[in-house]
Amino acid sequence: MPATKSLFDLKVTTIDGRTINISDSRQKSHVVLIYEPSEMKKTVEHWQAAVNADRSQWEWLQVQIFLIKKAPAEFEPGAYAIDRYGELIHRFPSRHWTFADIEKEFIYYEASHC
Repeated sequence: MPATKSLFDLKVTTIDGRTINISDSRQKSHVVLIYEPSEMKKTVEHWQAAVNADRSQWEWLQVQIFLIKKAPAEFEPGAYAIDRYGELIHRFPSRHWTFADIEKEFIYYEASHC
């Protein structure tokens, strides 16, 4: 994880080969980065299906979810909830997260920022 709490300038590569710069989402949407490099392809496909199945919920929360293939060396595996300003809301350790956990994090975040 970068030393600073701001992830505004972070660039990562998704599993489908796109390069994502967090600053592209600035003030438009929240971002979730899921970086689990040791997971099997079947697990990643399951995650993609889960995200697509709940697409309307993620859109309502204004959250973009990216499954990451390549990240900076200091970036530890896990799931990262990042607000629309590039600030880390919560880092879920590798294999200790669910989509329900991530969803709750953003619901609580939005409720506390009304």
